[in-house]
Amino acid sequence: MPVEFINIDLEIEFSEPLDHLCRELDEAGCLVLYNGSSDTGFLASFEIEDEESRDDPNAIIISFCDAINSLGEQALLVWDQADRRVFDIGYESCPPEGVFTSALRCEVLDQIAKCGADVKITIYQRATK
Repeated sequence: MPVEFINIDLEIEFSEPLDHLCRELDEAGCLVLYNGSSDTGFLASFEIEDEESRDDPNAIIISFCDAINSLGEQALLVWDQADRRVFDIGYESCPPEGVFTSALRCEVLDQIAKCGADVKITIYQRATK
């Protein structure tokens, strides 16, 4: 079975609670998956649920960046001061078979850089039946 794109999680870690940032990102269309304590402070995790861009990592990241760019002053300050801001791109695969590629367009990379975020790729092993 081929490698399949699953989703993108936006993960934010900070030394202080992320409630206000979560509210604003939720209002901007981001689904809050988790908002609570972590080993190093506080962690919030988000997804974008949009049927039109569901299979397009580039479109999902642009939606996240649009939400980040719409933040108010207080939430943006928390975003800028966060210890970690990561777009975690998730894939699912059986054990390796051939070559898999997935590209992020330069304009998407530019938006990620302007938001001050990092990119992480996670490949989950598909359960065998």
